[in-house]
Amino acid sequence: MDKNAILDLLALIRTGSISLAAQTRNASQSGYSRRLQALEHLLGAELVDRTRRPSGPTAFLKSQKLELETGLVAMNRLADAFAVQPFEPLRLAALHSISANILPRALAALGDVMAVHDIRLRSANLESCFQMLMTEEVVAALFYETETRRLNPPRDLVQRTTVGRDGFIPVCAPDYIGPLKEKIARDEALPLITYPSEVFLGDLTRSALLPALPFRVSMKLVSGLTQTIQQSIRCGLGVGWLPMTATTDDLHAGHLVQITDLGFPTTELDLTILRLRTKSLAEFTPTIDAICQEISDILERGTPPPDGRSGDP
Repeated sequence: MDKNAILDLLALIRTGSISLAAQTRNASQSGYSRRLQALEHLLGAELVDRTRRPSGPTAFLKSQKLELETGLVAMNRLADAFAVQPFEPLRLAALHSISANILPRALAALGDVMAVHDIRLRSANLESCFQMLMTEEVVAALFYETETRRLNPPRDLVQRTTVGRDGFIPVCAPDYIGPLKEKIARDEALPLITYPSEVFLGDLTRSALLPALPFRVSMKLVSGLTQTIQQSIRCGLGVGWLPMTATTDDLHAGHLVQITDLGFPTTELDLTILRLRTKSLAEFTPTIDAICQEISDILERGTPPPDGRSGDP
């Protein structure tokens, strides 16, 4: 028995006659009568009392009024539940350093766009992020690259978008400047707070920045979490490199200072988004485009002025 059958039977119960019920159901009397006969055959029960004029519901049918109404309510609720189509969450992968700062800022700025998505974010190293992308565990993956360290995905399978440029800058706590200069003067090993070598920024530090550093260092603390590195540097545990976008607030608040003038090198980072050229993921294209644009805007604005304003008035 479907919803229309229940409505047919309730119409007969409520009006008391086939002719009025047919009008209620916007059907011809003959057509409505044939539907009732089909239900009687299907259910094996008499539903129409044809011994009286006009023909109306049997006593048995009238006794089922509450059950029919309850069933109709349940079917309506079920229909409403299925009317809200389940949607696939937006699955993203990103390097830890990106998911810790710039990506949440971009998503928060896209309030209207993100309102229609649940987000599943996986933070991992470069190899794991790339593997998740190629196995379609995620819709897109966000990476840092440098001029000499580029990903080389298959162009026929992967769309590549470089959305902007970040910086990888050396910083320390303001109160640590004095002790740092003393250590440099005494040619002591400088305590370094850094990423592990299996992390892109850790490998970049060891292969490109430390060889250009005119000082000795000791690996005071190694962590894959940007927040841990940042807080450890703020506490005066040592010095280290962090993405510029992660240090903006601390630099302006005076919790961190750049130390490039002391001989610490810096490098630029390209932020790249990779996504598969797969039709099944095409529905996410407008959202990924919006994320690319917002990240690009954040990187283009760069570091806002110390008074908190950014851009032109």
